[in-house]
Amino acid sequence: IRLAVELLAGQPESWNLLPLPIDGGEPVKPDPRDTFWPARVSVRNGGLVVAPVRWSTSGDTFSLAGTNALARVNANSPANGSIQTLLLHPL
Repeated sequence: IRLAVELLAGQPESWNLLPLPIDGGEPVKPDPRDTFWPARVSVRNGGLVVAPVRWSTSGDTFSLAGTNALARVNANSPANGSIQTLLLHPL
């Protein structure tokens, strides 16, 4: 909600989003708008990578339980293999 309020107020985003490559995970469904998908960030070959998890709707709280990030997927962009920005959950 914070991001939406900032954007509607014409303010810059105050979150620090981290760009990471998508490597594996569930395919992200195309959407005509920017979306945030639940994801799992892990270390692979000395670097961080993100894998989107299976997710159906905002009420799918079961899938959210095993995540540590939200991947911001740009509208109509292919997600697999591309770099997406992430909002990491603090541990």
